[in-house]
Amino acid sequence: MADDEFLGALVTYDFVTRFPHVGWISNWSSDDQYPGGFRYKILTVRHGPEREIEVVLVMEETRGNKIERLRFDVAAEAFDKSVRPLMAKLATRFKIEFEEDDLSDVRMAEEFEKRIKEIGWREWKAPLNG
Repeated sequence: MADDEFLGALVTYDFVTRFPHVGWISNWSSDDQYPGGFRYKILTVRHGPEREIEVVLVMEETRGNKIERLRFDVAAEAFDKSVRPLMAKLATRFKIEFEEDDLSDVRMAEEFEKRIKEIGWREWKAPLNG
């Protein structure tokens, strides 16, 4: 396993100070380096009350390995100007398209669980203390 492969939770939400924001998942693609296939996920965490948003870019291989490619914080008012160009560059470079899931109105774990089931996400577990 490569040193940069991710071995834990990609992002965490506690629904007190850390909330889901907006996420994107690309369609599957492949290239010479990843002939078995890959896709990209952009996951975000809204930090209240500071209004900063944590952005995590992850590449997932078809066999399930996830590699964190980028992680940064951005002010809420600069979010679109920071994330959308990143997504556009990835889309152009890898000939992929992204599906957007806006979860910025979610405030409770139960609501999040319901919404991610509707979306089709399967990798989230409720916090132990939430």
